[in-house]
Amino acid sequence: MISDKDIAKQIAQITYDSRVSLSQSVKLVKDNCSEEESKKYEAAMARIVGYLILDVMEPLYSEHPELKPDDIK
Repeated sequence: MISDKDIAKQIAQITYDSRVSLSQSVKLVKDNCSEEESKKYEAAMARIVGYLILDVMEPLYSEHPELKPDDIK
């Protein structure tokens, strides 16, 4: 996906941080909004995170396995 290792490392960090932030946003909504809003928001975030993992992170880690964080190995 990204052959340049330095750029791949930066992208890996940005996408990882994005995934963490999106997960934190789900908790924020769950703790402060209605159940209906929470379910809709969580479903939307699941789709986004799914695409992020499948279409960006996994191809990147395939090409640069050393960049894959220990907590998702």
